[in-house]
Amino acid sequence: MSAQRELDYGAVLAGIPRRRDQLLSVLHAVHAAAGWLPEAGIAAAARHVFIPLSEVYGTVTSYSEFRLAPPDPDRVEVCTGLSCRLAGADAVIAALEAAGRHVEQVPCRFLCAVAPVVEHRGRYRGRVQASTALLQDAVPRPSVPAQEPAGGTLAERRRAAAERMQQLAARVRLVVADGVCARAAGAWPSPPTPLPRAGEGWPHADTGPWLVHTGCDGACHAQPVVVVRYPDGTERRFERVDEATRAAVAEAIRAGTAGGVAPPPVPGVRRVLARCGAIDPESLDEALAAGAYAGLERALGMAPEEVVALVRAAGLRGRGGAYFPVHLKWESARQHPGPRYLVVNAEEGEPGVFKDRHLMEGDPHALIEGTLIAAYAVGAERAFIYINGQADLSAERVGKALRDARAVGLVGSDILGSGFTCEIAVYRGAGGYVCGEESVILSSIEGERAVPRLRPPFPTERGLWGRPTVINNVETLMNLPLILVHGPEWFREVGTEQFPGTKLISLSGAVRRPGLYEVPLGTTVRAIIEEYGGGAPDGRQIWGAVVGGPSGGLLPAGMFDVPLQGGMLHPSGPVLGAGGIVVLDERVSLAAALRELTAYNKAESCGKCTPCREGTARALAILEQAGERPLAAEERAVLLELCEIMQTASLCGLGQMAPGPIRSALTLFNGSSSP
Repeated sequence: MSAQRELDYGAVLAGIPRRRDQLLSVLHAVHAAAGWLPEAGIAAAARHVFIPLSEVYGTVTSYSEFRLAPPDPDRVEVCTGLSCRLAGADAVIAALEAAGRHVEQVPCRFLCAVAPVVEHRGRYRGRVQASTALLQDAVPRPSVPAQEPAGGTLAERRRAAAERMQQLAARVRLVVADGVCARAAGAWPSPPTPLPRAGEGWPHADTGPWLVHTGCDGACHAQPVVVVRYPDGTERRFERVDEATRAAVAEAIRAGTAGGVAPPPVPGVRRVLARCGAIDPESLDEALAAGAYAGLERALGMAPEEVVALVRAAGLRGRGGAYFPVHLKWESARQHPGPRYLVVNAEEGEPGVFKDRHLMEGDPHALIEGTLIAAYAVGAERAFIYINGQADLSAERVGKALRDARAVGLVGSDILGSGFTCEIAVYRGAGGYVCGEESVILSSIEGERAVPRLRPPFPTERGLWGRPTVINNVETLMNLPLILVHGPEWFREVGTEQFPGTKLISLSGAVRRPGLYEVPLGTTVRAIIEEYGGGAPDGRQIWGAVVGGPSGGLLPAGMFDVPLQGGMLHPSGPVLGAGGIVVLDERVSLAAALRELTAYNKAESCGKCTPCREGTARALAILEQAGERPLAAEERAVLLELCEIMQTASLCGLGQMAPGPIRSALTLFNGSSSP
């Protein structure tokens, strides 16, 4: 019997509001239930939100994640992003195909630090090699919900949280990393067994160790990570934990102290990342005990204009790629009459970038707090967190944090008795690099096709439903509580005069320690690669890096001393963008890397405007025809002309930035096809 006849779409869609802005939620529900979008499911979605069927089909076909045919349930999806190709994805594909498996080659899955990555039956596996590609999936870890009381005021929960933390301070804390990268790397489905029990030599209390699941602390290269923290303040850290390590971890728990054994340091500044890997992201009590919502309380004691002035003094710029001063965007929206809206750009669809996922998985309450501070400053009573359709764990944890925050009066009406009201809703994207473009996010939330809008007017003047709308990135918003608590001067203690603060860098490719690092702006690319990433693996020769993804460009190794800053790192590119750096060695040529980036931009073009649609296609055709040979002078001239046309005439940022890799390769590498 077909899925169309088996499914009761009324039951599937029950509980989802019958409004146009819920179209993607409705389509996601049908897709999750059927595994694809059958005709009957699309028709049911159209009826549910009162949109003509033809319009719904138009919307569906603009999102790459929606399948319009039933997929092979046993297919294996292999990531073919640059980091995965460097780590051996092509060999994995060959091994799977030789074994008769149905393989789908897919673009970046944002697990670059545990490359190469495959997905099978909805589960990711990282560090897959050709010899192990046919292993069965690991047993999924059962969720361990935090055992906390519900409700109460914020003050009551703070007191309860402090008391609970004090009681638990006498117990050993067993911290198990449980982010997507840890799960892909094989994080434990359960703690080491048997654990010490009361009366069996447990040295500190009459209860067992305190088990905590956290997000990743940024050390993706070390996952799975288990940390044993003792009441005396010492700790033992175990990296790349497997079954063979269980006995050592159990012994460390019994030891009661680290005995002078210091854990290996996690490089980088710990500001925005401070609570990631340190607290249970599903525990409101742990977040409160660690200082969550103190910044919001301070903000609500100020006038909105004072909050804007504080952020202006800090010099905070957007961390999504444009580095536009945050206070200017806020002030622009405040000039227009309400209602105003705030949108959180958590789409993060740029290959090689995985920072926002880590933040949402590891510290979702910081995002909610930052969202509320921004909404208060802007005067927005509704906020929308738009999360990438593949970032399921991020959406789960943000959703739980949102429910917990609402239960104690942090979201909704009259927040903390201040008179400020703000409702926050989570929306999910459905694929496509272009979905990270600001105007596309607005169209997506409104239930429209994923195509960009002509600007001006800009969102701060006419955004969601024609009203003033501020769009801020996840990392940007998570800096706000820190500024409110510590002040602008503290924020400016690191970074540069023009670009103060820190930046999260997603580092992958040909380095020893791929992962997520928080570094002061102004840090050089070389320092990030060598000091944070540990430099090249044994015997490898680094010749360059992709900085800023397909919208950024290629940087030769001889220019690695350039400091990180917003905007162009060099007049010929690349740009820092959202902070992705993929380090390249001899396993991939300059020509191959350039083809990969250009092919991605071509595939992701929505097709609405001719310069982007035709420009990326023609550029790729020239590069494919050239192959590994040096480009002829005529080919170089045509490519540079195409770059100029795309940059000046494309409708949105994708087409405008697509020339970055081409121009940087032709200029900084002198047009050669190899480093």
